[in-house]
Amino acid sequence: MRHPLPALLIVLAGFALAACGELDGASTPSAIATSTTAATIPATPTRRASPTTKPPSATSTPMLGYVGDRVWATLESAIIYTKNNRLCLQDEGNVPVFLAAGDWISTVTVSDDGSLIAFVKSLPNPKIEEKYRYYVDDFGNLGDPFDELWIVNANGSDPRLAFDMNRVPALSENVIYPQIFYLRWLPGTHQLALATGDYNDSYIGNEDLYRIDANSGTYAILLNPGDGGDFYHLSPNGKQLAFIRISGRGSDSPNLEYVSVINVDGSDLRQDIFTYKTVFTYSEYWILATPVWRQDSGGFWIAVPPQDALHSEDAMTTWFVPSDGSGSIPLGIIQPVNTMEAVFSPDGKWVAYVNEEPDGAYALHLVRPGGGDDVNYYSSQKRLFFRYWVSPTQFYFYEENTALKGDIDGEIASWDDTEAEVPADSCEPPQ
Repeated sequence: MRHPLPALLIVLAGFALAACGELDGASTPSAIATSTTAATIPATPTRRASPTTKPPSATSTPMLGYVGDRVWATLESAIIYTKNNRLCLQDEGNVPVFLAAGDWISTVTVSDDGSLIAFVKSLPNPKIEEKYRYYVDDFGNLGDPFDELWIVNANGSDPRLAFDMNRVPALSENVIYPQIFYLRWLPGTHQLALATGDYNDSYIGNEDLYRIDANSGTYAILLNPGDGGDFYHLSPNGKQLAFIRISGRGSDSPNLEYVSVINVDGSDLRQDIFTYKTVFTYSEYWILATPVWRQDSGGFWIAVPPQDALHSEDAMTTWFVPSDGSGSIPLGIIQPVNTMEAVFSPDGKWVAYVNEEPDGAYALHLVRPGGGDDVNYYSSQKRLFFRYWVSPTQFYFYEENTALKGDIDGEIASWDDTEAEVPADSCEPPQ
């Protein structure tokens, strides 16, 4: 069953969720391995009155599994939106262009040059009983869909089916809710990376990977089901994908997660170049470490919370992992930590995490990778969630349902996380 958007973001990516443990065969780091400089954070950040700010548009990073009337992308002079079960593009002052129609259109994303639009169309699943095929959850999502990937030119011409679940080789019989789980344009190209999975209470991945040619509508299998991972992270140069393979949980599982890297053309698979212990969540959800790529794409940073963060005072460990597989570099330890959430800044100089303090309050911390300069950035009796870094010095986080924007100088402002207004007019298909 497809989870509503907020739960999906929390569980899978948006909260930069690190899983715990240590690198196999390496000693636990005991000191700061690198020294960095950055702005000094005031001991008590100030919340300033300022105009609300919008996050930058991220048209190449679609939101998965969310349907209904909404704006999907804002371009230089146009917006792409769904209204009345139609996908439309409206340029300033012009009649909306019809792109597609369907009851469950989602995951709309635009190529870098703005000429091609990819989207997911969900259909009733033929693999489940007919009486359950049209179940719709409280958020308007088709409960157990059968997904298709479509491409259409930005002028509305040449819609083409690029991928569907019938093309997944040897699709397991027990995966009866096949969905498109990962979809990203490869920078500067008309190609997309795609992986499939299943939401049924918790995520089940097919551990596959495909490269879609949006011009021709053809595809190549990069990793067959079972050979890849569950969560993919594209390098800044668009040439490599880091992915995490979940080993499972329970007494019959090694309780380990594995990080590998592959080139986007399917070559040079570097298998299991980083391994860490599974974070115990005491639920059906996963908490996974988030690889943060260095800007030169030579490797990634990763912060790993303790395996049992809720019931131990074990340390969080931090690492740099070269993408060539030459061996991970321990950066330091952060202790004590009662958190399951941690993420590096884009320049690798800070780690942000939310900690449950001894007095029961929640605190957003910023700390150096080696454990130094740990600052209690923001405290509240309400639940805090770190959202994501938008630059090496700025980030978004939530105080329950209140969206806030912070920076390392200690200033905090409101963040308007409401979606852009959907135009009044729908679009009409060509006659």
